[in-house]
Amino acid sequence: MDGLPGLEAIFQRFFPRAQTQRCQKHAKANACRRVRKQERERFSKDLNAIFYAPTQSAARAAFFALKQQWGRLFPSAVQIIEKDFDSLLTFSSSIRLIGRCCALPIRSSDSTKNLSRRTRAMEVTGR
Repeated sequence: MDGLPGLEAIFQRFFPRAQTQRCQKHAKANACRRVRKQERERFSKDLNAIFYAPTQSAARAAFFALKQQWGRLFPSAVQIIEKDFDSLLTFSSSIRLIGRCCALPIRSSDSTKNLSRRTRAMEVTGR
């Protein structure tokens, strides 16, 4: 729910069985702001290893590696990811499975938008 205090609690009150996920793009941007400009690209690639990991355990291993490499240099950047780690990966495996079913290339944080656009087109044409 992107760090808005109280929003997730209210959402859960009205939709108790719903799952929520923190936006990976915004979390990544917030973390990268705390990294020196010269190091941002490498740090960003290490974050991608977490967000695009094929399994939850692979994502945890990638996070552990990121924490080992960057934790001392940029502790606040690592803490942003650590604080919301589980919430950042809620739907990661589900989106990949849906993407395979629809033959969508899932490569960026706007994959949900692409998925809904693609499925809407399928509904209209009746495929």
